Order: sequence, then C-alpha cells, then structure tokens
Amino acid sequence: MQSVYATIVDNLGYTRTETSGIPETEIEAWEARTGVVLPGALREYLREVGNMAFNRAHNKFLSLDDMRIEGSKLVFMEESENVVQWAIDTEDDSADPMVFQHESGEDEELWYPEEDACTAFLSLMIYWQTVNG
Repeated sequence: MQSVYATIVDNLGYTRTETSGIPETEIEAWEARTGVVLPGALREYLREVGNMAFNRAHNKFLSLDDMRIEGSKLVFMEESENVVQWAIDTEDDSADPMVFQHESGEDEELWYPEEDACTAFLSLMIYWQTVNG
C-alpha cells in the first residue's frame, strides 16, 4: 500500500523516482549517530519524498545532516524567512507525534503545539510548498 505522502505527491502531478526518498540505510546511520529514533510518520516521509525539490521550494525541510536537537525537540523544518522552526518531541515515542513550532528570538524553552500530528502537518506542508514554491 502506498503512503499518504506518496499519494499526495502523485495526485499533485510530481514524478517520484528511486531517489525521491532517503534510503533507509541513511536514516538508520543518522539514528545511530544521534541516538534519536525517528517516529514512523517522519521516517515514512523521509523514505518516500524526503529528497524531492518541493521540500525546499518555500519553507526548508532540513536534510538529515541539518536536523538538530534543541532541548527535547528535533528540529526538522525552518520557515522561509527563518522566523519559525518546526519540531517533534524526542521524548514522545508515538508513531505520529505532535508537531511544535518555535519562533526565533523567543525563549528557547517556548515551543507551541501546531495542533496537528506529524502525518497531518507534513501532508499539509506538501500542499503549502507546492502552492508557495
């Protein structure tokens, strides 16, 4: 069965290829280096569409090498003007954790819930990136 991300991308008319996603071996190597286990929703996104150009068309979905830990948060995306960063909580071991946002210049501990789990947030971002890219 095709992932929700692949379905959205296909329905938007993008062409997915063998290199559209990040290989599982690269994800596993990153996890081994960082000690962070990616939740299923984020892992599936990376494997299916993580290398596609729309990930950098407006907001910037960070490469594995550019993702960073801030406190208990794993920052995986930055807003186009770097005003907002999006993250998941590394202490949440669910497959589809809540996404949080942080505004640059605010207290490093202030993270606000997006009110969406990772799958819904990333699905919406595919559309947002397509419209604004």
